[in-house]
Amino acid sequence: MYTVLDGTHYNDACCFDYGNAEVSNTDTGNGHMETVYFGNNTVWGSGSGSGPWLMADLENGLFSGQGTKQNTADPSISNRFFTGMVKGEPNQWALRGGNAASGSLSTYYSGARPTVGGYNPMSLEGAIILGIGGDNSNGAQGTFYEGVMTSGYPSDATEASVQANIVAAKYATTSLNTAPLTVGNKISIKVTTPGYDTRYLAHTGATVNTQVVSSSSATSLKQQASWTVRTGLGNSGCYSFESVDTPGSFIRHY
Repeated sequence: MYTVLDGTHYNDACCFDYGNAEVSNTDTGNGHMETVYFGNNTVWGSGSGSGPWLMADLENGLFSGQGTKQNTADPSISNRFFTGMVKGEPNQWALRGGNAASGSLSTYYSGARPTVGGYNPMSLEGAIILGIGGDNSNGAQGTFYEGVMTSGYPSDATEASVQANIVAAKYATTSLNTAPLTVGNKISIKVTTPGYDTRYLAHTGATVNTQVVSSSSATSLKQQASWTVRTGLGNSGCYSFESVDTPGSFIRHY
């Protein structure tokens, strides 16, 4: 299976997984999962540095190698877009990853299954999970862009072709907005619905509404329908709109 993830969005909670898990949303034992995990949880395995790491959730353990311990060949990830791959077969599994925007894959682990009982052979059940653990643990955070689960054990060459296709898609960040706005400027927001296009977004006290405003309207009404552009309060990549006549009051969506 492979995923493309945001390598900068993660936490240390359990468990941001994508892959094969229990059909019951309960922990049914070792080896009942095989998923891509991404984050910096250190309860079980870990990699080099402080994370985040690509690991495999095989149930009752996050594995960066054969055992639930540190694998220094599993690097901390800093790519904005990251390709993570997990594949397995009887007594063999591998962990591979790379920059989803350029370059090739690296192998972080390829070797035997864990020696603890239950992991060889595996007991996969076939449910598909995303963003949770197999027992429905939902404390983790992450961003998933795409992923695929297949049967079998693909060759490194096949995975290289998948990575090349991902790179060719040209993952890249973009602005959260495209509006031609300047922080500090004052604006009005006009309704464009036919039959209502004399109205502007305004407020009456704490209630946001639309009102008919024209050049002959009172100054007080014009100010109620005017907004100062501010850097986004919730995200600096966005904009917030502060009332001109009531500084400190902002448009808020409930």
